[in-house]
Amino acid sequence: MRKPPPSGHKILFAFEAAERASDPAERRAWLTFAIVGGGPTGVELAGALAEIARHTSYPEDLSDKAERSLLKLGVRCRTGVKVTAIDREGITFEGPHGSVRMASRTVLWAGGVTATEFGKLLAARTGAKTDNSGKIHVRPDLTIPGYPSVFVVGDLALALRDGGEPLPGVAQVAMQQGTYAAQAIVRWIEGRPELPPFHYFDKGELAVIGRASAVARIFGVHISGWPAWLVWVFVHLMYLVQFQSRVIVFIQWGFLYLTFSRGARLITGPKSGCEK
Repeated sequence: MRKPPPSGHKILFAFEAAERASDPAERRAWLTFAIVGGGPTGVELAGALAEIARHTSYPEDLSDKAERSLLKLGVRCRTGVKVTAIDREGITFEGPHGSVRMASRTVLWAGGVTATEFGKLLAARTGAKTDNSGKIHVRPDLTIPGYPSVFVVGDLALALRDGGEPLPGVAQVAMQQGTYAAQAIVRWIEGRPELPPFHYFDKGELAVIGRASAVARIFGVHISGWPAWLVWVFVHLMYLVQFQSRVIVFIQWGFLYLTFSRGARLITGPKSGCEK
């Protein structure tokens, strides 16, 4: 089977195909981007696509603000629906009024990931319990029940909060789990006492929607718009290791912000699978 083209290549090709299409219905299908998933990834992806088109899973109040910001960019949000089928011609979803078919030549998945082949093999060999996406249920110390020396972290692990809800599949969860597992292994090698059960320190959530527009939940405080966007910039700069890198990235971002990132976008590489 032919490997699908990178998302960036596919998105740029969709705009090119829409420009060449003479049939209005076909052009509309090429310019309809269906994004499956309304979490941070889906929100940021929708905002990025709207920015390209025009200029070249949060708390309810932040979700509403994010939706209003996306609407201003021309993004239509459909909530309370379930995707049932995706093919080359579009997407089908079930909603309050039954099944709906939407023509879309570009469908982007932002609704989470499924287990890798290694994860499936690990679950089968250990007899571990998994959820529908293949995530492995782990003990409070992030090990597989019955296998105290096997740690599972990140997207492959189904770890629970103190209240019994699954931890979100985001980077900060995986980073904290990785640090915990490493420390636990070192303690085991050195013969030191075991660590207490893993506890996730929730720093909050951030999603940038567009120019000077973002939503954020930081230590229980909800902010949106320009202040949230500045927080997003600051956080990403602080995670860069070297001070020199931070300065360079800050200058580059400032230039792109002022110029709307109007550079040449070229479609290179092999033809995508969506070409006729």
